[in-house]
Amino acid sequence: GGFGPAVDEGLILTASLRLGRVILAQGDAERALALVNNLDPQSFEGGFGELRGDIYVALGRIVDARDAYVAAQQSGSSSDGLRMKLDNLPDES
Repeated sequence: GGFGPAVDEGLILTASLRLGRVILAQGDAERALALVNNLDPQSFEGGFGELRGDIYVALGRIVDARDAYVAAQQSGSSSDGLRMKLDNLPDES
């Protein structure tokens, strides 16, 4: 029979994360946000949180970006790139 539940959920989430980055790189931040908001990231929360932050930056939503980056850090994502993105965010005012 077909693939069914045997398909590796991690593979689907990895592919979705990459697709979201491609869509964002193509300049369609709203579509990328819709993609990531319709997924259950499970153990990939850090990666999706960082992507969500990148999308919010592209949309000019700095407060949301900061919240997403902090959530990514709290879920265990501690890359230097993520720290730099947080440090480089402008003040909300």
